[in-house]
Amino acid sequence: GHYVLRSDWGGENGKGFEDARYLFLRGGRFGSHGHDDLNQITLYAYGRPLLIDPGRATYGTPLMSELSKNRSHNVLLVDELDMNHPAPTLKAWHVTPVMDVVENAYSELYPGVEHRRAVVFARPDYYVLFDRATSTDKHVYGINFWLTPPAVTIDERNGRVYTNEPEGSNLLLQAIVRDGITISQRNGTLVLDGKERSDIPVVTFRLSGRSRAEFATLLYPFQRAVAPRVVRVSELDVENGLGCVINSPRGEDIIAYCWEEGRAELSRHGFSFRGLACLARVGDCGFALIGGRLLKLRGMTMAACDNPVGELCVEYADNSVIVSCPEPEPSLRIAALGRKTAIINGKERPVNGRTFMPFSETN
Repeated sequence: GHYVLRSDWGGENGKGFEDARYLFLRGGRFGSHGHDDLNQITLYAYGRPLLIDPGRATYGTPLMSELSKNRSHNVLLVDELDMNHPAPTLKAWHVTPVMDVVENAYSELYPGVEHRRAVVFARPDYYVLFDRATSTDKHVYGINFWLTPPAVTIDERNGRVYTNEPEGSNLLLQAIVRDGITISQRNGTLVLDGKERSDIPVVTFRLSGRSRAEFATLLYPFQRAVAPRVVRVSELDVENGLGCVINSPRGEDIIAYCWEEGRAELSRHGFSFRGLACLARVGDCGFALIGGRLLKLRGMTMAACDNPVGELCVEYADNSVIVSCPEPEPSLRIAALGRKTAIINGKERPVNGRTFMPFSETN
């Protein structure tokens, strides 16, 4: 029940190891000495923890009791309710060269409330967090973030929060779905090196008076000071899910995530998708699909198949197209984009024509 979405392990002899980015999702069962932290995330990037678990204090103290509660973790909050401890259901877990995906669910995380949390890692730079909470009753829903000092900047008008460490890495939190969201802040307390610190910024994004709430949040680490204007985000309308277009120093990405098989279209990029999840890189046309049947980009059919392909990643190098697909689908067709060689699950073969079928016996 522990899932890590990590950029790398450094170079030769571990050089640059501390500059890796990784997100940890706590998606397991509640156990002895456990805290109310089911579906929690923590995040580290460029030498510094950016989303933290405040840990513990001395047993039997009021602070220890407080640190064990849901509001002391990066989790879904519902009203002022205490968290239940149901068994988890892992919905998705995929690692590809372009995109990692994990989704974990708890059917009764709170009384009458199901929570599904998915993370898409747009390798190697940033993460998008998708949350869906459903109930038959109306609630105040919140997603909680324990950040690191000093004080954070809150731009509620644009739905974003960012940290302000002058000597190290920082984090931008950007609400992609902003309709109805309010942002609150308080100071949290933890014990560090045997001393209490009460200057920990805790930020909560909230949606009120709803039986169903969906959040989509960009988590973008910066190696130095945050420059929010270099990251532009827009919402993408997705059937059965959520999506976004991210413009960043890395380039332009289109991301769609569906709770059940869905569709998405974006005319300005000639983009069309059908499946469970995708990341399409507009600049170099590389992409990843999970449970996908169709992907079009710039008006071209990049991938199509009769049956959903469980996991597909396609990258376009100078002279070849690199295909990673652990479970071959015979009907799959992929755009060659002028490449004459394909490397399919590590094996090289020639390509003729505008498209090719990597797993067809007659191709």
